[in-house]
Amino acid sequence: PGKEARGPDSLWSRADALPSARYAQLIEDDSVPSARREGALLFSAAETHLANEELDEALQSAEEALAAFQGTEDVNAVHDTWRLIVGIKVAVAAFFDRKESFSAALEMAEGQFQVFKGEGDQRGQATMALCLAECLCSQRKLVCDAQMAQQLHSHPANGRAETGQHGQQGQQQQQQQQ
Repeated sequence: PGKEARGPDSLWSRADALPSARYAQLIEDDSVPSARREGALLFSAAETHLANEELDEALQSAEEALAAFQGTEDVNAVHDTWRLIVGIKVAVAAFFDRKESFSAALEMAEGQFQVFKGEGDQRGQATMALCLAECLCSQRKLVCDAQMAQQLHSHPANGRAETGQHGQQGQQQQQQQQ
């Protein structure tokens, strides 16, 4: 899609909703251990790729950021990166209309929720609960958009006959005119 597709439900808004500023600061802070700075750099790269609709690159950078952060004690960064990864998977599902990608994102979020629950990590659980809600909302929006498109496609004003009383009347009028 072109730049005009940018709006409140676009990929860009997903990227903007993530904690970009925190990771930009980590990159610049020389007092931060190198593993955290590397994770922050990869996290920021993933967000940039997401904003540029480079979804494969976004996912790869996010997964590398997760690996970097898991080697540190920055659990908040691990939570944020899991959210980014699930968000990218949801973006793939929505952008390419892949329902199976929604299922994969939901399974991933639910699985990680259970991991965090087992660890007693409440912030991790909350982050994954948010991911689950975002997955379900995006999935519902995709279904609603598809239904709306189908309704518009079958509307008589678009030259197509609808079923039902109005559609039958339209067909009868066309036959009488011929």
